[in-house]
Amino acid sequence: MVLHIFGGEVPGGNATTLWDSPIVGLFADPNYTEFEVTWGVYQDIVNAYRNDDKGEGQRLLQAVIDALSSGLPTGFVELKRLGRTFKRRAADVLAFFTRPGTSNGPTESVECRVRHSRASVGPLLVPDRSK
Repeated sequence: MVLHIFGGEVPGGNATTLWDSPIVGLFADPNYTEFEVTWGVYQDIVNAYRNDDKGEGQRLLQAVIDALSSGLPTGFVELKRLGRTFKRRAADVLAFFTRPGTSNGPTESVECRVRHSRASVGPLLVPDRSK
């Protein structure tokens, strides 16, 4: 089993399996659009790093960096900040794909931002098991 980014385990061990999760209901609510987009960006980054073909992974991550670097709506403050950081540190972030032994620090940074977003809507994600 793979630990799901929202604190539970994902059935079947697939980190991108979302549709059995209570979080799906949030994505239908327009108040949580930034949260949904952040989750999607996180999944794109994880998929890039997990890609067996390092060249393809690098291409995928470069696409994420490009997408975050421009054209985001005004309210997406955290993602804009992440985009600026990725753009400024692109060489370091992309080094993972060309230099063996580099760390996954950028991934950990993104995960911290996702955890922060999760904390913002945490009570909505935790099912009431007392019933």
